[in-house]
Amino acid sequence: MIHPVYLYRLYRLGVLPKLRTLRAAQWAPAAEVQRMQEERLAALLSHAHEHVPYYREILEECGAVDHSGRVDLSAFTSIPLLDKDIIRAKGDELLSDDLDRRPWFRNYSGGSTGEPVAFIQESSEDASWDRALTFLFDEWSGHRLGDRWALLWGSERDLGGPPSLRVRYHRRTRRVLVLNAFRMDRQRMDDYVRQLNAFRPRHILAYAGSLFELSRYIHENELEVCSPAGIMTSAESIYPEQRALIESVFRAPVFDRYGSREAGNMACECEQHRGLHVAAPTHRVEILRDDGSLAGPGETGELVVTCFETFAMPLIRYRIGDRATWADGPCSCGRAWPLLEQVNGRVMDAFVTPGGGTIDGCYFTMGFFGCDWIRSFQVVQEQPDTLRAFLVPRDPAVTRHTVANDLSKYDEHVRLVLGPGCRTEYEFVDSITPSPQGKHRYTISLVPRPDGVPRCPSP
Repeated sequence: MIHPVYLYRLYRLGVLPKLRTLRAAQWAPAAEVQRMQEERLAALLSHAHEHVPYYREILEECGAVDHSGRVDLSAFTSIPLLDKDIIRAKGDELLSDDLDRRPWFRNYSGGSTGEPVAFIQESSEDASWDRALTFLFDEWSGHRLGDRWALLWGSERDLGGPPSLRVRYHRRTRRVLVLNAFRMDRQRMDDYVRQLNAFRPRHILAYAGSLFELSRYIHENELEVCSPAGIMTSAESIYPEQRALIESVFRAPVFDRYGSREAGNMACECEQHRGLHVAAPTHRVEILRDDGSLAGPGETGELVVTCFETFAMPLIRYRIGDRATWADGPCSCGRAWPLLEQVNGRVMDAFVTPGGGTIDGCYFTMGFFGCDWIRSFQVVQEQPDTLRAFLVPRDPAVTRHTVANDLSKYDEHVRLVLGPGCRTEYEFVDSITPSPQGKHRYTISLVPRPDGVPRCPSP
């Protein structure tokens, strides 16, 4: 009875009208998709030139926008790339001068480079496009607004006790069952299976690693679990063996979705599972070779994204830190949106608790987001109750004493899930060596799995 309240709110926010636009756009001919992209890109460049100090000079210098405001999209690839270092260094110069008229909030991201950064996002227009795109991607996996769905995700606020009345009401209006991916011991996984069977969701959204852990537990203990119409994984790479086990246990297809905190949802698998379609109406994605030229199909290069709706702090040709590969040829589904064969994103290990459970590695990264003095970091679990955090400070003058308050908060963050006896040892280093494949691993666990099963594949 209360779900229509949620739908009415989505309509008032503009989400449902944008969803209808995206539904139609996914079947538009390639020429119309290109025209739509060019119109949105031109609007973003025009806004950046008029309202963002950092871009005003840059866009004129490269010829993308002249002094009178005329946009020349042929010069788009001449615009210098934006990265996290620039965002940190330029700060307010990257913000729109009409920010006081826009509802906004500060968010944080680390990306695949392991270097946290703060950025500004809008809480209305930008968010409504992202939510509409999320709903469209959900539809590809068989989920419709109003269907029951389950969320196996990282919920820090639920670690302190039962959710508030307001949170419970919000979940009920969305018809969602929330399962905490940061609480994954045997007792809780048993309870999760019971809740899923009682709730019978049509759709499941989850961290790939967390759902893999739950699937393996169900398989090894020969439990019965409900079968949804589809499963969506996000936030981390999914490996073939993970996909195979999840699909076998839940008897449902897995759809992978790609996104980031900065750019929102960007791409998703369709029912053909040939790759991930880039959301052409909301994002322009480039894959660049090492020399900065555009990579062709089958070539792996650096993924660079432009978000058409980020007017508060425009992200134009933003180096997100991942590598990707274009698919060779269009998808047989009929959608003309560009197709990524694969995305090589960040890799995280699951940590083992002293009690024998597991916790998704992303929990141990969140405690460092917002610490502006950290350039990059890596957390290694050496024993179930012992972590070692390698920290690269921005300023060599930073010491344990000067940031003692932040480290104390991180200790509390860790002990909340690993127990009061857990200790974290901190090492301040000059750099962190990436993997042989060039990826930064936020988290590494050296603790053998309690079930004796090998860990998820290394990057």
